[in-house]
Amino acid sequence: MNNTKIKICGIKDTRLIDELSKLNIDFIGINFIESSKRFIDSKSAKAISQKLSSKKTKIKLVGLFQDHDKSLVNELSNDLNLDYVQLCGNESIEYLEGLEKKIIKTIHIKKELEIEEINQKINLYLDKCDYVILDTYSKSSSGADFKASVTSLDISKTYVIEGGPKNTLNKFRSIIMDLLPIKSTSGEWYIIPGMGL
Repeated sequence: MNNTKIKICGIKDTRLIDELSKLNIDFIGINFIESSKRFIDSKSAKAISQKLSSKKTKIKLVGLFQDHDKSLVNELSNDLNLDYVQLCGNESIEYLEGLEKKIIKTIHIKKELEIEEINQKINLYLDKCDYVILDTYSKSSSGADFKASVTSLDISKTYVIEGGPKNTLNKFRSIIMDLLPIKSTSGEWYIIPGMGL
């Protein structure tokens, strides 16, 4: 059974919804991180949400946030009828309490982190979140470092591997090919070729 999920992130134009709604994808992400080049204002996000809703599609709408005030996250997620909030910053476990939508938490894998420490962090967030995304800590992180980390994790858990187009996705292509067989054993690996931040 193919459990692969696909998320297209960084959507800023309602015209893309017509085409995306025809594709077999699972998530569309809209980015509220002000420092990102894919940042979107609430008015444009509302238009995308309404357009997606009108398509009667199974695609879930995800809002990306990074250390935002929790009241703002709840306000936007309810106003825009988000299905998930994706937390991309240093949000603590305590921060998750009181969020009113399903949660996706990004965990940035630093080269110096021990596998046990990564596993502990994943387990901590998986107890409260619907998905955990594993991503490199910075653009300078290498695919080799990331591969060494994720291939040593507890595969009885459910993870998401965050990728991107062009160079980013190519960097993870060999990792993805190595990890895909794991799905048929004891874990489910969701490979999401997104557009990153």
